[in-house]
Amino acid sequence: MPNVDRILVGPELGESGNNVRNRSAAVAGELAQLKSRLTPIFEISASSEWQGLGQESYAPYQEAWNKAALGLFGDGDSGTGVLGQIASLLDQCYINYCNNEHAIVRGWTPGR
Repeated sequence: MPNVDRILVGPELGESGNNVRNRSAAVAGELAQLKSRLTPIFEISASSEWQGLGQESYAPYQEAWNKAALGLFGDGDSGTGVLGQIASLLDQCYINYCNNEHAIVRGWTPGR
C-alpha cells in the first residue's frame, strides 16, 4: 500500500516551465539554421527565375510552415507562442500547488 501520509511533488516539477522554454529555444534555433540554409530557395522563389508548378507548390507550404512556427515559438523571445504560454502556465501551476499545499498544512496544524 502506498504511503498516503504526505503527498509530495518534488522541486523538479518547478523546473517544468524552464524545461519547455529550453527545449523550445533549442528547436527554434534548429529551425533558424534550417531556414538560413534554405534562404537561396526563398530568394529564387520570390524572383522570376523560378516559375511553374514547383514554385507554385512550394510557396503555400512555406507559408504554412512559417505560420506554424510563429504559432509555436512566437516572434522571438516574447514567449507569445503556444510553447511560451505552456511554459508560463506550468510555472503558475507549480506556484499554485505550493501555495495550496502550504495552506492545507497550516489548516491542519494544531494551534493555528
